Amino acid sequence: MNILNKHHIKVIFLVLSLSAFLLGCEKIESFFDEEDSDEDNESNAGTIQWVAEVGGECSPPAIGDNGNIYVSSVKWIDNDTYTFLNKISPEGDIIWEYEIGWSFSGSPRPIIAPNGTIYVVWGKIHAVNPDGNVAWTWKDPDEHNLATGVVDENSNVYVRHNEADSYTRQIISLDPEGNPRWNIDVNWGAGNLTIGKEGYLFFQYENWDYNYILSKVDTESGAQQWSVEVEGSNNQGGMAVGTDGSIYVPDHSNNRIIAFDHTNGSVKWEYACGDHPGIPSVGPGGTLHFSAGDLNAVSSDGTLLWEYDIKNGYTPEVAIDQDGTIYTGNWTDSKMVAINQDGTLAWDNDSISSGYHRSPAISSDGTIYMASSLNYEDSGNGIVAINGKSSLASGCWPRAYKGNRNSGCYAGH
Repeated sequence: MNILNKHHIKVIFLVLSLSAFLLGCEKIESFFDEEDSDEDNESNAGTIQWVAEVGGECSPPAIGDNGNIYVSSVKWIDNDTYTFLNKISPEGDIIWEYEIGWSFSGSPRPIIAPNGTIYVVWGKIHAVNPDGNVAWTWKDPDEHNLATGVVDENSNVYVRHNEADSYTRQIISLDPEGNPRWNIDVNWGAGNLTIGKEGYLFFQYENWDYNYILSKVDTESGAQQWSVEVEGSNNQGGMAVGTDGSIYVPDHSNNRIIAFDHTNGSVKWEYACGDHPGIPSVGPGGTLHFSAGDLNAVSSDGTLLWEYDIKNGYTPEVAIDQDGTIYTGNWTDSKMVAINQDGTLAWDNDSISSGYHRSPAISSDGTIYMASSLNYEDSGNGIVAINGKSSLASGCWPRAYKGNRNSGCYAGH
């Protein structure tokens, strides 16, 4: 039987001590590397990585698997305008483009379903695979144009009519293979759709008194749960969902944000604001951020927390990162701004035009993607990648259409 003598014990002790010392040095070096990385992120925030020139009037970007970016844009071809869906790599390379069709007004936002399909609703529904090949398309049998759209957790898609000469419009649901599930008739003026915290579909439409109706329906059957009438037309803008399930509706006609109880449709509060409030984004603490001339921060009980003067005559959409920083555009001064959660300026960049007012997307590494153009000669229109410092906020409604996938569904991304 071998017995360790004092010499062996000393050697073992020295080896263990040296190992612990080296391990400690590695941890210290790792710590300082992380500190340097954080400092680099802070110092680089707001600087431009690249621009992908995909055309003008770009949609709000969406981010899919592997960090690829999807955006629709308008291009001028043979003296006419056409809309395309573009796929862009995280390095700014254009991977493919899919022609959606003739452009009659702007660019529809791409919506990425949980199964990976990219939906674009523009006259008809285009379901596109990640490789750029079309999975299916669906046109309304009565030839009504379709517009807007949201996607639920099961990749079912919900759209509405957008036909100017149709007095009766419909909300339509299709399954992931493009088969109709149900439809319901509504009056003309049907607006954007949103899927709330408990999975119900909310939408707006105008009645014959030019007031608007907010309705809640079951996504499985289309059965109506309740409808409430609100005086004044709200121009059928988008909606946001609070962390407590509240439905936040911007009312353009009366320059206010209305908070509805999602369970019964009762009005919880109203907040009077400046001109044409935009779709709110909601941060992790439940605070609403939206543009209404100025950038407003309003608590979940309707109390103004602060305003930041961005001199906007328009209503750009905003995005919120995990640290609470708010990103939006300043139309008047034609630049992008980042605002700290206390309402102070974090940084701005006057090389980035905010002309499209669309909600930026924020990747997992903090890169900000914004539909814009650059304010210098010979610059192109498209998607600008900007260095940020934190990923998109989670557990809330941090963009105009929920998350990076533009799903419009609280449970989605």
